[in-house]
Amino acid sequence: KFLSRVDLFDAEVFSIGENEALAMDPQQRLLLEDIASMKARQSSLGVESGIFVGSMYREYLELQHAHGHGITASLITGNGLSYLPARVAYQFNMQGPSVSTDTACSSSLVSLHQATGAIQGDGLRNGVVAGVNLMLLETTTMSICQMSALSDSGRCKTFDASGDGYGRGEAVVTIFVTDGRARHMDALAIVAGSRINQDGRSNGITAPNGRSQTSLIVSTLERAGCGPGYGLHSSHGTGTELGDPIEVSALR
Repeated sequence: KFLSRVDLFDAEVFSIGENEALAMDPQQRLLLEDIASMKARQSSLGVESGIFVGSMYREYLELQHAHGHGITASLITGNGLSYLPARVAYQFNMQGPSVSTDTACSSSLVSLHQATGAIQGDGLRNGVVAGVNLMLLETTTMSICQMSALSDSGRCKTFDASGDGYGRGEAVVTIFVTDGRARHMDALAIVAGSRINQDGRSNGITAPNGRSQTSLIVSTLERAGCGPGYGLHSSHGTGTELGDPIEVSALR
């Protein structure tokens, strides 16, 4: 699934010149526009806020090289993953933490973990958590195909006997996080607790580790003070013959 018109950008709204805007990764442009919309609705977004962004690829930089674009200072500020949050912090004068995270599929969820930890443990007033992904190079998709991770139908049939992989997609998502209990704010959701880990040794670098997943689920529920039957479970759900059985077994 592709987003439409990702080549367009209201550069003048952000006082960004044409040449600088052309060098900016569309992921950075989309993020600016999305958070500008959030700031219009959320007056608390300002100096005491942090920004935590999850993202994986820098494909626009490769496109610029391929098309012979010149080397300029804007290539760094427009395409470095660290500049995804830094650009937002600069634009909106957010002086809390500015953190870019690349942990592949879990990037935006790890960003949420970092943001809530900063609020609960480091005294951060509030922050923005974001995830952004655009598919600009066919070589990335071709490489994932070689891993046999993509579904021939383009659809992810998670936990289904006919599951044959997942379908890629583009998106930009931003959420506002704060200590709502202390500030008497209405909340769409409450993060009761979170933890992160890594699979460690498994059958391969992309293969999950059931024991590691089980350990994480148990420790997270304990930290949150919830039982295993509490609420719903949102899974990784790759729809693959390798990943799905391991994930279901870890949940069981």
